[in-house]
Amino acid sequence: MVERGRGAGWLVHLGLPVAVVPASLLADNQQPRLADALYASSRYSGVELNFNKGLAGAPPDAIAGAKDTAMNPSVLTAFALAIAANAQGPAYPGVPGLEPSVAEARKAAERIERCMSQLRGTGCPAGILCEREQLLRKQMAAIVLGREPLTPS
Repeated sequence: MVERGRGAGWLVHLGLPVAVVPASLLADNQQPRLADALYASSRYSGVELNFNKGLAGAPPDAIAGAKDTAMNPSVLTAFALAIAANAQGPAYPGVPGLEPSVAEARKAAERIERCMSQLRGTGCPAGILCEREQLLRKQMAAIVLGREPLTPS
């Protein structure tokens, strides 16, 4: 993962693929499944669990209020959001020695996708950023290939 505040010029591979991790995976009979999935994910890429993104265990009034908010409803029963990312950098097209490596980006994107597929296999739904992730993927590809980035419609 790229440290916050130190990302200038970094090329993030594959956007920010995420998976919502439901609290049901914390049940005694599901914990081995979650542990196995996290271990399997780690064979391909690092994965972060962001515990401040789910509402599992929140007071009922907080969950009721969140139901009226525009967000992925799976967050209501999630205890975490799993995020995997990779980057290279600094990468500046046209600057000798600092050009982005398309081959490296493709390999990293494949590892990240394999990482996240391990978690999604446990029933973790795709996360909140899916539409944004798709746009980011297209924008990154355009930049790496020297084309004009897409603009959101």
